Amino acid sequence: MGLVGIGVKQRVSHACEHADAGPCRFVSVDGLVIHLVEEGSGLPVVLVHGGQGWAYTWRHQLEPLSGAGYRAIAPDLPYSDLRGHWASIVGGLALSLVLIVPALWLRIRQEEAMLLIEFGDEYREYMARTWRLIPFVF
Repeated sequence: MGLVGIGVKQRVSHACEHADAGPCRFVSVDGLVIHLVEEGSGLPVVLVHGGQGWAYTWRHQLEPLSGAGYRAIAPDLPYSDLRGHWASIVGGLALSLVLIVPALWLRIRQEEAMLLIEFGDEYREYMARTWRLIPFVF
């Protein structure tokens, strides 16, 4: 289903220069446009990079995670690629973590709710077996 299928409006996609990192695109999460790399389907795993990183940082983890049945999502946090003053980088990263990560978790929770409606008890059993992977999502 992906993020677009749960109500996140997709912006203009582009061909990524880092094609070995999985399909990338721009999405709008509550009005904030972010770039992300997403590969696989199944239980979502959000990979958040550090201050000087970007989504491509996780390129070697995307395929193994998707091969194991997970949906690996690696968003680019705004200001993460700045080479300027350290306060800008720290402030931008903090702002990103406050705005983007909760919005992504909200969308994941909405998707989980839709799966519960669609699959009912079967999905509840799956959640009971896998809740330890991301305990605060369920």
